[in-house]
Amino acid sequence: MVVKKRVIDQLMNSTLFANVGRKELIQLLGNEEVELCQYAKNEVVFTPKKFKRALAFLSKGHLKVMVGDGQLVMSKLKSGTFFAVATLFNDEEEYISSIVANSNAEVVFFPQSVVENCIESYPEFALNYIRLLHSKVRFLNKEIEVLGASSGKNSLISFLLNSSQIIGEPFRLEVSYSQLADQLNMSRSSLYRALDELVSDGIIARDGRNITVLKRG
Repeated sequence: MVVKKRVIDQLMNSTLFANVGRKELIQLLGNEEVELCQYAKNEVVFTPKKFKRALAFLSKGHLKVMVGDGQLVMSKLKSGTFFAVATLFNDEEEYISSIVANSNAEVVFFPQSVVENCIESYPEFALNYIRLLHSKVRFLNKEIEVLGASSGKNSLISFLLNSSQIIGEPFRLEVSYSQLADQLNMSRSSLYRALDELVSDGIIARDGRNITVLKRG
């Protein structure tokens, strides 16, 4: 792939490639198997049936991760984020979610063979890769909490925390409240009641579908 200085700098500053030399990283990016792909806003990056078996690095733009029937946004990815770890070192025929560009985006794909070579060649990369896997497992545990929360209110809090990138920064729900109620297995009246309670408790502020998480519940 064509090596961009911006991408090199981003990867050098990432936890995963921090201990790989700049010269070695440039050689790695020059591998013909490494791809740099461009996506327009709303273009599909992955679906459960169509995906690349590669470690992905979002070098530019934003993506949204969607589950269920493809309407519920469980998380958003910003530039500088690694994703698609679950595509590697297994024979699963389906990916765990759908990923769609939330803006014009640029993604670098490192196929499994390249990741294997890095693990074998750079001990620090191997340790950092394990740390990356650990962070992904923790995130998935949070997702499980969303789906298995004992009460609608707890489920809603978990969902909003996962959807909000920064406490105190507003974000817009990507689905209607009716769709959200269905995904959280709640009635619409229960959802609105839970939202009103969170507002009264000072946990969130709400203006239509614009939500601001003020503190953790």
